[in-house]
Amino acid sequence: MSDGSTRWRVWFGRVVLGGATLLMVRIGLEYLGNPVGAVTPRGITLGSAEGITMMRAVGGTFLAMAIAFGVSLASDRRLVSGLGLLAIVAWTLTTTRLIGVALDGPAPFTLLVLKPEVALVVLSTAAFVLLRRRLPGRNPRSPTAEQLATVSR
Repeated sequence: MSDGSTRWRVWFGRVVLGGATLLMVRIGLEYLGNPVGAVTPRGITLGSAEGITMMRAVGGTFLAMAIAFGVSLASDRRLVSGLGLLAIVAWTLTTTRLIGVALDGPAPFTLLVLKPEVALVVLSTAAFVLLRRRLPGRNPRSPTAEQLATVSR
């Protein structure tokens, strides 16, 4: 495999993970800062302090994911594991959303966010698989930090 091919894979993974990190920060801050405003347009009413706090906790979960992705993004060694985690999160959210469509019907917001969620599944899975590919004569696991460092310069 050429250095150019590996470099392209690394940067593709970084772009996917970076975009997901920014998305998770945006969602997390929205739910933490204004949980009532975040859910009201979807027809959800938060009628108690407990309900509002639960939505803030959802925002905290999105921020936690953003932190995990950001740490993975900042480290050559952790890039593949960050992409794996992103793929797991994207697959789980999208599968859950599809189950909701099947059981509850296709709501407008659900259909709106389903398309970018499917795109995130495809991109995160592709980036993960591309970086996990076996390097000739090397361990079949993800590239080492040294391998990534030499091609990401």
